[in-house]
Amino acid sequence: STFAQTGRFTYVIGEREEESPWQPLHVEHGFARGESTIAALPAEPPQIVADSKSRSAEHLLTTVARSLEVIAHHKAMGLGDTVIVFSPEHVRTIAQDGWSKAQVRQFLWERCRKRVRDLIPGRDGGEGLPERALAAYANQQTDETLVAKFRTPENLKLLVAGGPAGRFTAIIPGWPFAESPSRLVLKKIRM
Repeated sequence: STFAQTGRFTYVIGEREEESPWQPLHVEHGFARGESTIAALPAEPPQIVADSKSRSAEHLLTTVARSLEVIAHHKAMGLGDTVIVFSPEHVRTIAQDGWSKAQVRQFLWERCRKRVRDLIPGRDGGEGLPERALAAYANQQTDETLVAKFRTPENLKLLVAGGPAGRFTAIIPGWPFAESPSRLVLKKIRM
C-alpha cells in the first residue's frame, strides 16, 4: 500500500451504550438489545474533530459536516459507509436539543452536498466528478443541482464511544471509492 496504518490489522472500539441517547448500532441493524455483535468496515484511520466551543446540535454538527466534506478529497461524491463516533460530551450537546439519529444523519448528509458546477475537474483543484457522471447534466458550468457526498443518509453510521472527558468526535471514513463503496457489516458473536 502507499500509506498504511495499524488499523489495517486490527482496530476495535466498544460502543458506550449507557452514554447514548439513541439505540445502539447493533439494535439499529436488527439485532436484539442483549445480543453481542461485532462490526467490520474497510476504513481509513480515524480523523478527530475537536470542537470545544459549540453548545448547540446545529453548531456542533456543522463542524462535523465540514470535516466530512474533505474525506478522500473535497469533490469526492457517492461514497459508502462512514462511521461517526461521538464522545459522551459531544453527544450530550446533541441530545440536549433533542436530535434523533435520523435527524443527525439527514443534517450531515444535506450539508455534505455540492453543486454540480463546483464538482467540475480543474475548477478548484484537479479532481472532480468523472466525465460519465457529469454527462447526466446538460449545462455543467452553471448547474445548481446538488450531488451528495454519501449515497444516502443511512451511509452515516452513528455511535457513542470514548472517554467521559473531551469534546471530540472521530470520523472513520470507509474507503474513498464511489465505484466500490465500503459497507459496514455486523455479525452476532456466538459463544
